[in-house]
Amino acid sequence: MRGRVSIDERPAIADKRSRLGDWAGDTVIGRRHQGALISLVERKTGFILIEKLARKTAGQVRDAATGLLKPFEDLVHTLTLDNGKEFAHHQDIAQSLEADIYSGYRQVSGLWFAVF
Repeated sequence: MRGRVSIDERPAIADKRSRLGDWAGDTVIGRRHQGALISLVERKTGFILIEKLARKTAGQVRDAATGLLKPFEDLVHTLTLDNGKEFAHHQDIAQSLEADIYSGYRQVSGLWFAVF
């Protein structure tokens, strides 16, 4: 993913889950690849935001992530995402929310490693 910043560079405070505003995001593809969901979880509280998407495109994911988090933008310090193509517009999300975005390690068998 172009311009990605490794999770290894994420601030230590985000790893501790001791402050509000450190988020993780992921997508889930629908049955028979019909639609998708985006989920954004605030890591300290477990508060979750979910939106249904018509398709799992980078543009729709960008718009949904930005729209879901914009009301909470004062509580968005970091956002950790996987390396999926749907997060190709991560730099747009970062700019819109004035947040730092980090990419997790590789994905294996649908499981995310080193994000949580």
